[in-house]
Amino acid sequence: MCYVRSILISLAIISLAACTKSEGGQENRSGCSDLNLRVFNGEQCSVSSSPVVSLTLKGEEGQTVGTCSGTLITRNDVLTAAHCLVSDEVIITAVEVFTNGAVQDAQSAYVHPRYDKSAGSPFDIGIVSVANDFPVAPMALLLSSTVEVGQKATVYGYGLNGEFSQIRDRLDLRAARVEITGVSAGFIQSQADKTNTSVCPGDSGGAMAVVENDRLSLVGVTSLGVLDPSQPCRGTLASAFINMSNAANFNFVFDKVPDAAVR
Repeated sequence: MCYVRSILISLAIISLAACTKSEGGQENRSGCSDLNLRVFNGEQCSVSSSPVVSLTLKGEEGQTVGTCSGTLITRNDVLTAAHCLVSDEVIITAVEVFTNGAVQDAQSAYVHPRYDKSAGSPFDIGIVSVANDFPVAPMALLLSSTVEVGQKATVYGYGLNGEFSQIRDRLDLRAARVEITGVSAGFIQSQADKTNTSVCPGDSGGAMAVVENDRLSLVGVTSLGVLDPSQPCRGTLASAFINMSNAANFNFVFDKVPDAAVR
């Protein structure tokens, strides 16, 4: 396998706890109405058809050394964050990919060649692939249009939902509605719509998605966030997502996964 060295997941991840039932209209749209999810403090939904997957990182002795999230862009290829896969701290010997009640070991992994392991790299993306198709439709990359400041989006991930000491449950997929507050070539920045929604380990690599023509489409990959040390996993702070409309990023994806879903 082409894993090199990996880190336990940085704190550049978002805890998702802002999915509530929609009262009608796009502004009040629930993340759960876009993608069936189990959520915190909101409606509980099925995860059986979710393209957002859980990644469990294994060390040399088979122990779990970290967790991340990712998104199926084909039925057997997962887009995630590069910092989930590469660092100088921990050797990763296997990555388990979980969704729809099924678990597979990744057969290959790739990191963007321009990712330099620094926080704030605009190339913080990677791909892991499994041998067999998951029975789940992938989420398409949105390349036909770009997002704008003020637009609403939904962020999905399997991160912690409380104190760092909690055990992370790979069945616990969560959604948060966010407002896009900044867009650059490298990043999409956002602020959560609801208080008590913040960064927390395990959500790195998850999807930022928007609804385009009634279809959920991927626009960003969870990369950066700021923790309030007095309120871990609870402070309402801005987060940043890798902008997948950047040509350097989508060209990397298509080089490794030519049949990636796109819209």
